[in-house]
Amino acid sequence: MNLPNFAAAWAYVGPLIGAIIGVFGKYLLDMRKERLKKREGLQVVECVELVNTKALDEASLGPIAADIQIKVPKSGPGSEPEDVEEIYFAQYRFRNLSDVPVSKLLLDCNQRAVWFSITEGEGGKNPDWGLQLSELLKEFHHSEARGWEVFPIPYLNPYSSTGHEVYLNMSSYLPLNEVEISGGAKGVKFIFKKLDA
Repeated sequence: MNLPNFAAAWAYVGPLIGAIIGVFGKYLLDMRKERLKKREGLQVVECVELVNTKALDEASLGPIAADIQIKVPKSGPGSEPEDVEEIYFAQYRFRNLSDVPVSKLLLDCNQRAVWFSITEGEGGKNPDWGLQLSELLKEFHHSEARGWEVFPIPYLNPYSSTGHEVYLNMSSYLPLNEVEISGGAKGVKFIFKKLDA
């Protein structure tokens, strides 16, 4: 093929190839934007077990043990108290790893006979959060269908920008080493990390 014929052919083919490259490039760019958009909207909540230990037993009380009685409602809060010999304690930390707040996170726990408290970490201390928690706790404490194993969190702000974190403290006369917590909130990926054995 001589040079003039090649130039004439390129005059027709060049724009066509340029158009195909342009369309393909736009498609790749749109796909990348869509992936980034989905990633920005993804909500991820991390739950890390910080402490899980036997907090008290008769052996740890020494000589005074024979004169001390530990009584707790045997079937959970509100039931008849009975003597127990051991008390266990566990603490869990929650952080929102996404870029948007997570609202009304419900924590399902597979342990029923527990006492608990939910508090904000140092990066929180928001009065509005405390009021919302109180209202949610009233709703769930009076729900027999759910029982005491569901713990609500009003909202979690993004940890990366606000340092907001929430702590769940649990006590029981039953060992807590088998406790597992899952998070129920629409569109939230929940990551549960236990202590290393």
